Amino acid sequence: MDYKSPVIVDCHAHLWESTAQLGKSAGSWRLSSHPSAGKSVSSHDLQVAAEPVSVTFLLGFRSQLLGVNIPNKFIADCAYQYRQNVIGFGSVDPATGSVMAEAEKIRLEHKLAGFVISPAGQGFHPSATSAMSLYDYSLAHQMPIIIHNGQPFGCPAGEFSNPLLWSEIFRQYPQVKFVFTDMGWPWVDQTLLLLGEFENVFMDLAGLTSQQWVGYQTLIKGYQMGVLDKFLMGSDYPAAGAATTIEAIYSINQMVSNTNLPTIPRQRLREIVERNTLELLGLAEKVSGFESQVSG
Repeated sequence: MDYKSPVIVDCHAHLWESTAQLGKSAGSWRLSSHPSAGKSVSSHDLQVAAEPVSVTFLLGFRSQLLGVNIPNKFIADCAYQYRQNVIGFGSVDPATGSVMAEAEKIRLEHKLAGFVISPAGQGFHPSATSAMSLYDYSLAHQMPIIIHNGQPFGCPAGEFSNPLLWSEIFRQYPQVKFVFTDMGWPWVDQTLLLLGEFENVFMDLAGLTSQQWVGYQTLIKGYQMGVLDKFLMGSDYPAAGAATTIEAIYSINQMVSNTNLPTIPRQRLREIVERNTLELLGLAEKVSGFESQVSG
């Protein structure tokens, strides 16, 4: 397949074979606000929704606390099936005590690119001993870590959700790439502070389509703070498709048209959509056919 520049990356998508894999996240009390948790989605569905982008990050998730178990093997099978344009991330649950064994399996057996964890969704402090061993492993093997803190799974351990709890970790592991999901919500300002302080910390815009005012405020604050270069495009599929998310980014200024509220230059918005995410996260060689284009 012949790819053309720019290489647009959707760094936040999910799949599951059945809602049974979502445990408490698929409960009726959540479906009213997060209807995507009531869907079973296939790799074919993902490919159709991802058509506008060149590469999609497929994020696994496992949580003993929530009863969620989207198997890492399932993520790996999907990533292998579409290996030219899907990069898989396996989930490790530091609360289970099997961190190193699972990390080894994710890297060596499943051949996934990085890890997905969620202090608020799995119930652990970011500096817990078991979690620290995962950061050591990520450093040794240059594997990025996705910090998932949004829909559709939930945050039952909200006391661990504040991004500032990560400051010590980011100082200790400056060579590990970390990505906060869902605009850091509900801790947007704290997340933006960390983006400005640490070169190895990024944030995706998943949730932008469902929280447009939060998205506008986040983009404006990021622009005014000079950290827009840390923003990554993420759709949060199946909650939203990639095309819908890209359109929402480009049209964000329309929310305040005919007002005195600030806007963002369209070129800066385009930079978010066309960001060289593969290179930023050290993943340029994970997708066949992209190496020469990313380096160019």
